[in-house]
Amino acid sequence: MNRGHGRRYRRILDRVADKWSLLVIALLEEQTFRFGELRREIDGISTRMPTVTLRNLERDGLIDRRMYPKSLRVSSTDCRNWAERCWAPSKLSSNGPNRTTSNSPSP
Repeated sequence: MNRGHGRRYRRILDRVADKWSLLVIALLEEQTFRFGELRREIDGISTRMPTVTLRNLERDGLIDRRMYPKSLRVSSTDCRNWAERCWAPSKLSSNGPNRTTSNSPSP
């Protein structure tokens, strides 16, 4: 694997391999949740982290958040081709799509 591919994969992992993202994605692959239902489904998550995690996943195109009167519903998008769609070399900047900061080193 050349160095460019390694950086590309590292950026993908940085987006989904935090403490809660993969769990949220896995739950949303099973069904659509209202926000409170999702939060109750995840043992040990703080009050703030579901919001932060869902916003980041929505920004990266991995979930869909829909507002309804008095409720928010979240569901998974088609994750199978997400990495290829969002991280194609032509779309890949040093910070990823729609991202202003990054924890990973610049290329």
